Amino acid sequence: MFQVEFLESERGHRKVALDGFIYVKQKELLGGVVSYECDRRRKRKNVESELQCRAKIKILNNILIGRLHDHTHPPDPARVEARRRVSFLNSSLSSEAIEMPEVITTEPQVDIMRNPEEIQSIDEQMIPFKGRIGFRQYLKDKPHSWGVKVFTRASISGIVYDIEIYTGKGAVEISELGQGTDVVLRLVENLPRFMNFKLFFDNFYTGIDLIHKLRVEYGIESCGTIRSNRMRGAVLDTDANMKKKGRGSVDFRFERHSEVSVVKWYDNKLVHLASSYCAVTPIDKCQRWDGTTRKYVEVDRPRIVRDYNKSMGGVDLADMFLELYRTDIRSKKWYMRIELTYQRHHIYSLGGFEVPLINN
Repeated sequence: MFQVEFLESERGHRKVALDGFIYVKQKELLGGVVSYECDRRRKRKNVESELQCRAKIKILNNILIGRLHDHTHPPDPARVEARRRVSFLNSSLSSEAIEMPEVITTEPQVDIMRNPEEIQSIDEQMIPFKGRIGFRQYLKDKPHSWGVKVFTRASISGIVYDIEIYTGKGAVEISELGQGTDVVLRLVENLPRFMNFKLFFDNFYTGIDLIHKLRVEYGIESCGTIRSNRMRGAVLDTDANMKKKGRGSVDFRFERHSEVSVVKWYDNKLVHLASSYCAVTPIDKCQRWDGTTRKYVEVDRPRIVRDYNKSMGGVDLADMFLELYRTDIRSKKWYMRIELTYQRHHIYSLGGFEVPLINN
């Protein structure tokens, strides 16, 4: 006989965690004894009755006094840990009276993540959520179109190091450098400076001023696709001339003041890129499908394109991990959904990132 651990669900129901299993209250017996059954005993869709767990325990004054039946499934410590966090958040929020905390700081879980990887990228994520919230977003091109939009900094291995919740237009003051630049600068605040990190982002964020500022003030080398109206009037070869030269044609310019290279490359279509540490050379070969000859052909590819394609997918990889191991705990509270999304499989680090919970 030993004392059991009680947890509280988001709806205030009392549950028991024991040996990697979760139990819910079934009924009260004589003498103050309470019977708890495995939470997987309840009938669920697409689950055969013989696969439903029938394990039960009996508790008296918070002490385990008996067991009945064995479990038909293995223990799930990760699920128990997720329930612990739900219980902790509920008790924390209820003790804070009415107002939500301004910031929830998540502590580091894996020691190896304390040293961030050299290559990182910044992109948007969508946390699926269809509840009532003032800054819920709709992005038709995302796998989950409805939800909370999050700006994320992740490593090339798919490890999420920092996030910032997008709370709608006008919620945060935008500087003269633009919204994309402001987001990047806030997400790199926790990175150690002048440690030769390399940061990649798409054309929503990229600007000559941002790349220069990252290198001079933060010691971070960066690279990204850039819009043609942000290149400070850099005169590159015309679209018509590059198309005449064929696939793999390239042109570039180097700005001495900001020490930023701008590259224009033609593949299936024209693309502009900018970087503080790489440009055209060395040129390698890549395979591309040729619709005319109906076969793969080799195309010249500058280094900036190779590095960008290789290093930009960290946030997409994190999305894949989240989808593979998404928690089965449902919640109508948006801040619980965000916490459960990032904590169950410990894909965050760096001394804890701060998640702003802005009451809209």
